[in-house]
Amino acid sequence: MTDHLAANGPAMQPTNLSDLIARSPLEAIKSAIVAKLNPLLIGVKVESHPGKLDISDIMAKAVVSAPGVAIGWNRIRYSRTPSNEYVSIVSWLAYIVVEDFADVASKTRVNRETGAHAIGDQLLEILHSPNESQWVAGMGLVETDPAPELKPVFTSKAYEEGAAYYALSWEQHLPRRGDPIGAALDPTSGSGLPPEIAAILS
Repeated sequence: MTDHLAANGPAMQPTNLSDLIARSPLEAIKSAIVAKLNPLLIGVKVESHPGKLDISDIMAKAVVSAPGVAIGWNRIRYSRTPSNEYVSIVSWLAYIVVEDFADVASKTRVNRETGAHAIGDQLLEILHSPNESQWVAGMGLVETDPAPELKPVFTSKAYEEGAAYYALSWEQHLPRRGDPIGAALDPTSGSGLPPEIAAILS
């Protein structure tokens, strides 16, 4: 029994729900992603979405209007570090909604596929940058295995109705429990925290 405890660490202690919620950074991180992407994608509305989108929701434009990006996630799994620490790995999703549009600067008509690729390519470049994609302190780098992936998710009916939808997926480790992310996200720290994140943490 002693050897078993030594190999697996001390026994888990009971924790009340309010403490579990307080130490879960998921919603704050999602808000941080939205806050980071909005100023980097001028002319594109980036919004948060709770979970995985259904194509009918997107077609009804109930989530985000074109051109827009909805940020959600569809899976969380766990892993262990080489030092046997527990970490959570989140599969994030950025849903890109585009329509054909007129580009004012070039005075040309831009088709939706070109627009979607332009937005998706910029998002991929942001994910490639360790500085831009570390949404909060303690956040892991974007995983390269599997690498971020951009793919179409629209139906032929949706395309005929004038819109196209793409999903960009990537994975990142959440900050480990006990890591000092609270200081980075503390509304009283004077760090210029976006209001939506401050509201979640307060």
